[in-house]
Amino acid sequence: MEVKIRATTKKLWITFVIFLVAGVIGTHYWLSTVVRTKEEVKILNEFKKGEIGIFDIIKHEN
Repeated sequence: MEVKIRATTKKLWITFVIFLVAGVIGTHYWLSTVVRTKEEVKILNEFKKGEIGIFDIIKHEN
């Protein structure tokens, strides 16, 4: 009986760790996408106002 409980507990821990790692990776990807989008919006707004030119955007991308 105790061996069966240990095996079940081990499976639960493995499942928990897999979901934890997947959550960390997903959150990191989502945050990096949101930050990148905000940066792009900022650059486009500056371009529309005429504060920066197309060559500044190209230089920023490289």
